[in-house]
Amino acid sequence: MHEVVKLWAISVVAIVIAISGCAITGGSKMIGVRGALPASAGKCLLDFVVADTGRVKMTQPTQGDFGVRVVLSGGVAQRYYFVARCPDDRIYRSEEMTIGMSDDAIKVNLLPVED
Repeated sequence: MHEVVKLWAISVVAIVIAISGCAITGGSKMIGVRGALPASAGKCLLDFVVADTGRVKMTQPTQGDFGVRVVLSGGVAQRYYFVARCPDDRIYRSEEMTIGMSDDAIKVNLLPVED
C-alpha cells in the first residue's frame, strides 16, 4: 500500500511540474491566419517562417482565399513571415510581422516574389 501512495505522489508531482513548465514557457496557442492567393496559383504550400532564423515552423496546404491555423509556442512575441510556394513556380511572401500570444487572428498580404 505504501508503494501505491508513493507512486501516486510521484505522478501528481510530475503532472504539476509539467503544467508549471507550460505556464512558465508560455505554453502554446493556435492563431488563425487569413489571406488570399490568385486562383491561377492552384494548390500552394504556405510556410510559417521564424524571421530571425529562417526556420520553417509549420507548413500548411492552401489555395485561393484561405484560412489556416498555426501554432505559437513560448510566451515571447517573435517576428515571422509567410511564404507560399505554388505549382505554377510562383512564390509569394508576406512582410515580417510580430506575432505573440495576445494575437488571436492575423491577416497576411502575400505578394509575388520577383526573380
